[in-house]
Amino acid sequence: KNHNYDSISIRDRVRLLVVASWWTVFFSFIYLLLFLHSARTGSDLTSVLSHLIFLGLTWILWTAGAASLTSSLGGGINCSKVDRNVVYCNQLNAAEGFAWVDWLLTTFMLCVVLFCGVRSFRRGDGIRGQLIVV
Repeated sequence: KNHNYDSISIRDRVRLLVVASWWTVFFSFIYLLLFLHSARTGSDLTSVLSHLIFLGLTWILWTAGAASLTSSLGGGINCSKVDRNVVYCNQLNAAEGFAWVDWLLTTFMLCVVLFCGVRSFRRGDGIRGQLIVV
């Protein structure tokens, strides 16, 4: 194993991004299966509230991961002009960029679910209403 990271803090922040990535992949797949299974009949597991909880936690993970890695790298590293040898310099920059892209996508999805929640509330279904009406 290569344990040649610059600092433990960078290692831990990258690991937080890995956890956020797997969290997002796993629960997105679960929500996709639940949506395909009960989009017509509805379920508490596919309600607006359930999506808000999942996306809220996901947003917190991505915010913490992206902001902490950006902070530890000082906003990114110019790999060609750095004075010291930074191990995995390009990979760290890519991880930071993808973390902010995922944060942006999660923020967008959270806004969409909030919009659907307002629509569900106006429809009279409340926060436990479904995202779509079939």
